[in-house]
Amino acid sequence: MLTFSDILQAHRRIRAFVHATPLLPSAFWPGLHFKMECWQKTGSFKIRGALNAVLALSPQDKRPLVAASAGNHGLGVAFAAQKLRRRVIIFVPKSVSPAKLNALQAMGVQVQLGGRDYDEAEALALQFAAQKGYPFVHAFAAPEVIAGQGTVGLEIAEVLPEVQAVVVPIGGGGLISGVALAIKTLLPGVRVIGVQSEASPAMHAALQAGRVVETPVQPSLADGLAGRFVHETTLALTQRYVDEVVLVSEASIAQAMHLLLARHKWVVEGSAAVGLAAWLEGSIPSAGTCAMILTGGNVSTAVIDGLLQKYAREGEMTTQEASS
Repeated sequence: MLTFSDILQAHRRIRAFVHATPLLPSAFWPGLHFKMECWQKTGSFKIRGALNAVLALSPQDKRPLVAASAGNHGLGVAFAAQKLRRRVIIFVPKSVSPAKLNALQAMGVQVQLGGRDYDEAEALALQFAAQKGYPFVHAFAAPEVIAGQGTVGLEIAEVLPEVQAVVVPIGGGGLISGVALAIKTLLPGVRVIGVQSEASPAMHAALQAGRVVETPVQPSLADGLAGRFVHETTLALTQRYVDEVVLVSEASIAQAMHLLLARHKWVVEGSAAVGLAAWLEGSIPSAGTCAMILTGGNVSTAVIDGLLQKYAREGEMTTQEASS
């Protein structure tokens, strides 16, 4: 089982390569502080786990790396591979966000499109890696990846020791597993709350069932959280260290993305906005000091344009109703 010392080791290993992103208080929501992983290198927290996993490999091992990703993990592995001058093959689903696909291609990595969703892309990547004898860097379940993501929790505890709740988006569970372990070790009284989209509730369903179960995935603005399965490792860590996991609607995710842009001028992807969406729905206690991780900012301009047009139309309708 992963230990706190693994997270400390990960911090020492990756700190020269990543940003210690700011934890910014909100002027609009008293008590809320946002951990700005959307400003991280490659645009998301995923670089932390990917770097730790790749740097932990033997430096004499020069085989190409293989990963499966909805986008952000692939960018992290690509960054790490560049630093170590290693070739990398990234498998992404056909449903991958255009913004993330374009970013991967811009980094010059070999991208393989395949599968209707992340889980199918992962199966293809695992098969390919086994056939070739190449190392596979798992997006969320490898201990080194979880430890790297846990460094986000270290930074929150260091900067905001008075925090009372930490809110973490959940996809496969790698981020919340590492963050919760770090927070509960350093600040055991702090509540750790996970958030998933109703469109992809794999961890929520696994917690209810007490085991990993397959859950259907619907289209979602939080595409980076989409997956039909979590993993036994992340489920066990979530069961042990996380206080609660809540679900949020697509409407609230859209509202949260728009509010972060309109009020703070921050561009975030839907996966990053689920914490604020839960706050807006009343699922997160509004009293006290709360840290929310804005996990990534790799969102297409088309999605942002759509949100701006949607809320502009709704604003016009409200103005017309008020004047009639």
